[in-house]
This record gives sequence, structure tokens and C-alpha cells, in this order.
Amino acid sequence: MHRKGIRQVRKITGQQHLRLHIGCGSKIKKEWINIDLSPKADITLDARESLPFLENSCSIIYSEHFLEHLDYPGDANSFLRECYRALEPGGLFSVGVPDTEWPIVEYTGHRSEGYFAYAKELWHPEWCQTEMEHINYHFRQGDERRFAYDFKTLARALSNVGFQEIQRRDFDPDLDSADRKLGTLYVNAYKQKEKRSWLSKSSHYALHPSVRSVKCAQQGAAPDSNSAALNCRRRALSLSNCDKLQQS
Repeated sequence: MHRKGIRQVRKITGQQHLRLHIGCGSKIKKEWINIDLSPKADITLDARESLPFLENSCSIIYSEHFLEHLDYPGDANSFLRECYRALEPGGLFSVGVPDTEWPIVEYTGHRSEGYFAYAKELWHPEWCQTEMEHINYHFRQGDERRFAYDFKTLARALSNVGFQEIQRRDFDPDLDSADRKLGTLYVNAYKQKEKRSWLSKSSHYALHPSVRSVKCAQQGAAPDSNSAALNCRRRALSLSNCDKLQQS
């Protein structure tokens, strides 16, 4: 299945600003590239493997109730690193996972917002009767879930692979699944934007005739050194000013 997906990706290789929905299951998004091992997906890929998308080719990668099914830290961190690699600078990774802080704080009596009532009515099988049975099912969901997250743990995992501006967010009806609004921890994180040096921002200096006339190599300056380039610029401007004085 994964090899089939790789062949499918080749058809779009070279395209930019891709929108990936990874671990889509049966929840297909229009105008997105829906990825899963499910036959309903646009592309069948095993997200535990390397993603066959070019570096910096995606504007957004979205994942809802998928990350918790990967072994932590190994497969989960590998997946996050691959998402970071595939995103373009400034690209968004938006993720939703079951909120594990909620049942824990309710079990310890620090909060009372009806988690166990919701779990019994909406999510968990009938054999879950005690609070601890619900806690165990939340962590394991049979044998399907591999790890449980709170915001602190998820944010640390995202930060460790390079993501920045990591923030918890509210449910977004235009993006998220309505049946997962309750009980989901949603987080946004961004790939670092490209940093531009003063030299790239001021490239017109390098094109100025007075700068070109300065032979930095003869002065012992390394051509790829920022400090050397700055010295070249200063010498060039000095020579230019001298020429103006002589002409006056």
C-alpha cells in the first residue's frame, strides 16, 4: 500500500503549497490531499514511513485523532520531523488529539466538567463503569492508541523537531470534525520562516559599480563572509566618496 502511495505522489511531484490531511480515515476533505491506509483516501501511505513529498512543498498539514495511534517517542517524533521537513517556511501544522488532561484532572477531583458522563454516553463501551475503567479505555481504546497527550507533552514534542509559535487553539468548524469538538486538544505550530541576512536584503549594494571595483580577494577577505562583505562595502563607499570630492 505504501509503495502504491509513493507512485501516486509522483504525479504531483513538483507542485507547491500542498494541503495534506494525514490519517483522514473516512473523513475526506475537499480540495485537500487526503492520506491514509484506508482505500477511501486520495493517496495510500503509511505515515510511519518517510513522507514522499518534497521539502518545503506544503503550506499546511492537518491531522486529527491520528498522532495518538503512533508509538511514542519513536514513530511519533519521526512523523513530526517529516511534517516539518515537508512544510514550506512559515507553513502550518495543525493537529488534534484526545485531551488526556481532562479525564485525569476530573479523576483527581480538581475539576468537574462531566467527562465520565460524556465518556459513558458518547465514546466508551458499556463495560466501562468505573472511573478507572474509563481512564484505561481513554488511554488504550482497546489496543489502538499508543500514547496519550496533554498540551505540555504535545508542545514539547513539536518544539523538539523545530516547530515554533506552538499554541492551543479553539475548535474550527471549517477545519475540524464536528463529532470531535468535545474532548479534543487542538494545537497549531509553525515551521520557522527563512531568515534573510542584511546582504540578501541589500543585494543592490553588490551590484553597484563602486562595490564591484573593490577586489576583496586582494584584501584577504573571504567572499562568503558577512563581515568581509561589510568591509568591502565600507571601502567601496569610501572610494566613491573620494571620487566625488576629487570631482568637486
